[in-house]
Amino acid sequence: MADLSSPVITPAHPYRAGIAPPARIHYRTVEGKRGSKYRQLKDIRLDDDGWHEAHSGAIEPFRPTTGTGWGECPQLSDLFPWGSLGITANRSWVNGPAEDILQRR
Repeated sequence: MADLSSPVITPAHPYRAGIAPPARIHYRTVEGKRGSKYRQLKDIRLDDDGWHEAHSGAIEPFRPTTGTGWGECPQLSDLFPWGSLGITANRSWVNGPAEDILQRR
C-alpha cells in the first residue's frame, strides 16, 4: 500500500441547538501506510491521551499549539508578499532546450 502523506482533517463538532460557543480544536497525528492508519483510526477514542490542543483563533491554522512562540512570528508570505511560479512546465524550451535550437539562437 502507498504511504499517504497528505494531511486530512476530520472534524467532529458536537452541537446543541441554540448554543454555539467557540469550538475547542484538538489535533491528532496518524502516521504510516494506509493499512496502519486504518488500524490506528479504529483504536482512537475521544478521551485518550493522543490529542493535542490546537490553535483557538478564528483564522488560525488547524495545527497543534507548540508553546514556543513560533506562532507569533510573521509568515514568510507576510514578509515577501509576492511569489513566482519559477519554470512553467508548459514551456519546455526554457528548462530543456536542444543544443541545435540554442545554436540557431
